[in-house]
Amino acid sequence: MFGPFRPCAVLQAVKTKTKLITAVKKGVVLPDKEKFEAKWKKKMRTKYSQPLQGHSARVMVSNMLKIPLEQVPEVNSMTAFSPAQLKSLFKTKVQRLKYNILGTNAVQLQDSKVVNEKTQKFLDREDLARAMEMAHLAGKNGVFAYGTIMKFLAKEGRLNMIWELLNQHVKKRGLRPDGRMLTIFFDAFAKAKHPNTNTPKITENQAVLVYEFLLLELCKQEPVANIFHINTAMKALRLAGKHELAIRIFNRLKDYNVKPDSFTYTEYFLSLRYSNNYTEAVREAEKQFRAAQRRKVKLDVQLVQAYSSIFVFSDDLRLQERGLLILRRWFDVCPEPEIDISVDYDTIDTNISVGSGSDTPRRLADDVDPSTILLPKSEINQCGTRFEANEQIENRHATLCQYFNVHRN
Repeated sequence: MFGPFRPCAVLQAVKTKTKLITAVKKGVVLPDKEKFEAKWKKKMRTKYSQPLQGHSARVMVSNMLKIPLEQVPEVNSMTAFSPAQLKSLFKTKVQRLKYNILGTNAVQLQDSKVVNEKTQKFLDREDLARAMEMAHLAGKNGVFAYGTIMKFLAKEGRLNMIWELLNQHVKKRGLRPDGRMLTIFFDAFAKAKHPNTNTPKITENQAVLVYEFLLLELCKQEPVANIFHINTAMKALRLAGKHELAIRIFNRLKDYNVKPDSFTYTEYFLSLRYSNNYTEAVREAEKQFRAAQRRKVKLDVQLVQAYSSIFVFSDDLRLQERGLLILRRWFDVCPEPEIDISVDYDTIDTNISVGSGSDTPRRLADDVDPSTILLPKSEINQCGTRFEANEQIENRHATLCQYFNVHRN
């Protein structure tokens, strides 16, 4: 029924049987195979969690870089490899060699604090390649370290590398940015400036990517992005000249169940000032300023100044007059009895330079009655608080007073 057994198998079975009989007679307990294998695996894990021995590491580096063994120094975190050499060495699948180069081991990679400390040390000596590999090997424990690297790149204004880091080293590997990383990311694009001209460094293309990334984060089931990240992103978009995207973010806040704060309103009003449809911009500005007062949003100097700029820097006499009234209602630029003043359009001083300076006039449509979209005067400042005017406010008020031939204190 069964084929003939192989002689070697029969011989092995006989030997095993003989060993068992002998062990039983002598009372010897044979080792547990599972325990033996577990012990062996533990030994191997311990071995492979540590760096290579010195000579082994040098031999491997010699082979990979194709240089004589006698020219290879001891391999550790301080060994001076060129960027090209590090790139080549980090391609190896032998993790233990990477441990040598980074001065770490598998146990340390399980501790995000240790990983970040080592990453920071590499960055302190501007060894970006080692810092990146350290965060990469740590996996999910390297998210904080990636944020530290992003902060390093932000200080140098390397926006393209920040974007590459986020996509190729974080998102592509299935890691999720934490709140700190998002803060560093958006802040970098909002604050980076050209060293010579001190102008914003963010480009229009980068602004679009920032906009899309923010929406992607807000759409997640449990979003990490918060109103602080939204405010910073809106600022970055405004500085890049993508005002319509900043306005679009504000208009979609309800979809993400996010409430705007004073900084959000400030960025919103600053972006509205550059809207192509100025009639609609003024309409929305009045609507949202009324809402901000009713929602008890903390109105501050920056918010009111941004709101007033929509009127002050328009090319419409009616809006400029309203801008003057807003400044007098909200700032102590004149005595209280002189806040409400009448303006005679026939006595304006055309020698005074006012307006937007834009090629496209920022004014209300000819068929629009200002009273239908402007707030009633009683709602311009419902709280009655007047702020101390800063230099910009003082200058704007003085210019409008000269333009309209209005007495100012």
